[in-house]
Amino acid sequence: MQLELTPVYAGKRGMPRTFILNGDQWALEGNILKWDDWLNFAGLHTMYKLTRVRGRYESYLDEGNQTPSVYSLVEREDDPRWRWLYKYGHRLRFVSAVYGNTVYTYPSEKYTYEIYVTTSGFIARVREE
Repeated sequence: MQLELTPVYAGKRGMPRTFILNGDQWALEGNILKWDDWLNFAGLHTMYKLTRVRGRYESYLDEGNQTPSVYSLVEREDDPRWRWLYKYGHRLRFVSAVYGNTVYTYPSEKYTYEIYVTTSGFIARVREE
């Protein structure tokens, strides 16, 4: 399958990238830093970093036996800031959780998906035309 990913940050469209993926579904992975609820209510939004796009097989047997396809979306996968947050974020005041998150769905020639970051992680919604 072919996936075109166009990042949009603060309303500005980035450069589209095209990925050839093996599998039944596409998946987008990243890191999530969730603040305590009251900080979110006060306007501090969930922090995130998109890290990978990959193909995903429905069957766990296929995941182990078929050819994987994984692409990095970052220059450095060993980001020391996120590594530190994973190790010590739970000790920080006002941090609710730090974790990895993946959103995946079936490819579609009919629909375009928009990925959003919510207070609990990534979600995929069909874009209304």
